Amino acid sequence: MEEIIKLISLQEPRARFYYFRTHGGGEVDLILELGNILLPIEIKATSKISLKKMASLKQFLSDFKQKSPLGIVVYLGKEIFNVGNIIVVPWQYILVDKN
Repeated sequence: MEEIIKLISLQEPRARFYYFRTHGGGEVDLILELGNILLPIEIKATSKISLKKMASLKQFLSDFKQKSPLGIVVYLGKEIFNVGNIIVVPWQYILVDKN
């Protein structure tokens, strides 16, 4: 998560970063706020993603649908795919060393 924040912190305009948790225990690891847009990001230390593991992210997208058109799951798998408005991306595509 720290590496994602470092990479995004270099961009202009600057994004704000948040952690989201509901009273019921649902949570989203990282929320990027850029103007009126919220981008929720879940980080999973697994190579298999199930719908159950995306429940909090799906709920966030439903609750904030005006500001949050899509969400991202970063995981240890090898394929990029989407589940509705959630894009699932292998971590190596996010944390690529440009040197």
